[in-house]
Amino acid sequence: MQEDYVFKYNDEQTYTSNFLRWRARNNEEKMLYGQQEYSLLEAKEVFDNMYEDKKKVDDSWREGTIWAKK
Repeated sequence: MQEDYVFKYNDEQTYTSNFLRWRARNNEEKMLYGQQEYSLLEAKEVFDNMYEDKKKVDDSWREGTIWAKK
């Protein structure tokens, strides 16, 4: 496997940026091997399962709003 296709999560980028980079590489790899690409929802599920520890949810914006978690 070429080094270009090895994905490394970059903590200095957002979760979304990392997902988009991973998806592009994953699509390239699947095309290279003649496999069907993941749909957007499938790709998001796979990525979330692999990197769930990196997914940080900032709910601070909810404080003092009707969306505040109770």
